[in-house]
Amino acid sequence: MSLNLVFDIDDTAYDQLDPFRLAFEKNFPALAAQTDNASLEELYKLHRHFSDVVFEDFEKGRLGLWEMRVYRITETMAAIQQSISEKQALAFEQSYSQFLQHIQLAPTIRQVLQLGKDRQLTMGVITNGPSERQQAKIKQLKLTRYIPAKNCFISGEVKLAKPDRRIFIYAEAKLNIRAAETIYIGDSFDNDVIGAKAAGWRVIWLNHRRRQAATQEVSADFTLTDVADLLPLIKELLAKESLKHK
Repeated sequence: MSLNLVFDIDDTAYDQLDPFRLAFEKNFPALAAQTDNASLEELYKLHRHFSDVVFEDFEKGRLGLWEMRVYRITETMAAIQQSISEKQALAFEQSYSQFLQHIQLAPTIRQVLQLGKDRQLTMGVITNGPSERQQAKIKQLKLTRYIPAKNCFISGEVKLAKPDRRIFIYAEAKLNIRAAETIYIGDSFDNDVIGAKAAGWRVIWLNHRRRQAATQEVSADFTLTDVADLLPLIKELLAKESLKHK
């Protein structure tokens, strides 16, 4: 039995809080000066939440891209009793998009990817989002140094989105891998854990934002609250796989 690794991108392959923080500081400087790191992280989590709320409407064409983006920051600010104009919302999201152009792979993820490449593991990506934006992230993160472009599956391209188990099954067929031998690594319980487990995959939940699981009926195989723990875990799993073949 071999081990296959498939990765989420947003807030898994890189720290998505960084571009959010920079956009927040640029567009709401007075408020940013009064916001500590913990509160800012909560705002970021709200931004992700409201993005997820309308993602299906966006994917199905019921909501435009910029409408979705304006909605998520407007609702995020409303949650802390801050009213912003559409112009302010657009300016924030434009800044956020610009800062996303400078993202870098998280150091531990880079090490895991290099290990997977060295061991010649089959690796892939499953990510939700518009094709152009997610392709830009793949390029900026230089993911194709480790994972072939054909192994990267974007919801906007394949017309399936997490947590729908069919996007995992689709990737499984394209990668020619088996569910029982595959580990999905992602930060979202709703999208990553629920979706991958429904497809029969094993899951490492990178719960570095310390979110609550949406249900007790589904659980990740491994839950990590520190991304730095991922490399030792992957090495341990690979060692166990190696022993099986001796």
